[in-house]
Amino acid sequence: MTLPELMVVVAIVAVLAAIGVGSIRKFAKQARTSEARAVMQAIRAAQEQFWACGTYMDATSGAPGLSYPNTTPNGTRFPWLRPAHTDFSNWQTLNVQVDGGVLYGYRTHAGRPFQAMTPTAATTLGAFPVPEQDWYVIEATGDRDENSVLSIFVMSSLQPGIHVERPHE
Repeated sequence: MTLPELMVVVAIVAVLAAIGVGSIRKFAKQARTSEARAVMQAIRAAQEQFWACGTYMDATSGAPGLSYPNTTPNGTRFPWLRPAHTDFSNWQTLNVQVDGGVLYGYRTHAGRPFQAMTPTAATTLGAFPVPEQDWYVIEATGDRDENSVLSIFVMSSLQPGIHVERPHE
C-alpha cells in the first residue's frame, strides 16, 4: 500500500469510529431511562393489585421530596430493599418487585375521590384535575450525570402514558 491509500483507510476508520461512539452514547442514555419506565410500570401493577382490595396505597410519607430507595437521586445505584428508609414498610406493603439496584428515586401518592392530586416533583405538568374516583400518582426522579438537574417521570391512574421532563439528565 502507498501512504495516501493508508491515510484514506485510517480516515474511513476514524469516521466509522466517531459514528459508532455517538450511537453507543445514545443507546446508553435510552437504557438509563428504561429503568424509570420499567419500575414505574411495576409500581403501577402493584397499585392496581392493591386496588383490588378496595383502595390505592399511599406509599410515600409526607416528607417533601423524599424518594425511595434513593432519597436524593445523585447518580448512585441504590438497592431496592432499604430497611433503614422511612418509607420501607409502606413499599413492602405495596409489594413492588424490582431486581437489583436503581438510579432513580420513586414516589407514589394515592387518594380518594375529590382529593386534589398533584405531583410533588417540580414539573411543567402542573396540577391534575380533581378526580371523581380513587387515584394514584407515580414519580421517578434521577440525576444520572450528577449536575443537580433532575430527570422527572410522572404517571397517574387517570392519564395514559408517562410525562417526561429532561429524560437524559
